[in-house]
Amino acid sequence: MKKKKVLITGASRGLGLAIAKRIYQEYDLILHATREESFTEIPPNSQLLCADFSDKEQVANFCKELKKMEIIFMASLIMRELLSISH
Repeated sequence: MKKKKVLITGASRGLGLAIAKRIYQEYDLILHATREESFTEIPPNSQLLCADFSDKEQVANFCKELKKMEIIFMASLIMRELLSISH
């Protein structure tokens, strides 16, 4: 059976990386971070999709890739919101 494609934003650390490490065997993972060098650990058989969300062209390319995903975890946005609530 074909594995579902899952995109995880903020996957280079924290919650995003924890999710990736937990589910990599069951899904085809596409891991997002702003820069490739942000990744200190990459689960097996994962692909990287680097995009700086402050760059309009990179956002447009990122959005094209979103259309191919079946599941999306927006870990980077979750953590940003949690941090802004706590301050």
